[in-house]
Amino acid sequence: MNEIRFVPTTRQNLMFLPLFLIIAAEQLVLGRWVFAAVYNAVMASLVTLLRAKMGSTISSSGIELRSFSRQRIAWQQIRFIEVRNLMGTSVVRLHLFDGKKRRLRAPYTGFMQKDPDFVAKVNTIQQWWMHYTGQIQPPVVGQPYQWPSASGQYPY
Repeated sequence: MNEIRFVPTTRQNLMFLPLFLIIAAEQLVLGRWVFAAVYNAVMASLVTLLRAKMGSTISSSGIELRSFSRQRIAWQQIRFIEVRNLMGTSVVRLHLFDGKKRRLRAPYTGFMQKDPDFVAKVNTIQQWWMHYTGQIQPPVVGQPYQWPSASGQYPY
């Protein structure tokens, strides 16, 4: 089965590193050497583990959303796909026929969380949705991204 997995980029995974280093430095200044070392090791492992599990996978049957749990959404349940800007971060949001909205954990991009392939990834998700549902998505108001080319080639 063909599928594409979208996960946070390495830069997005390392975004919290300065915060961990500041807290560790504070503990070192206070003379808590062991606490600082253990804290950094635990937090780095925890963030790496959680971020590696988060993301989205598209396949012929639909989209699987992964965070702390997994949820599979069939292509036929998706009314349209929208790119929203939430506090400076652009995220992909699915609007379902039952009125619910689901945000994908990846791809996303923003000021401190740049993903240079974000537009290509969004176009790929939209192309797969159009291919498996036969629908043509009208442009969503406020969406500044290019629509896929008519060539039918997946950019990502």
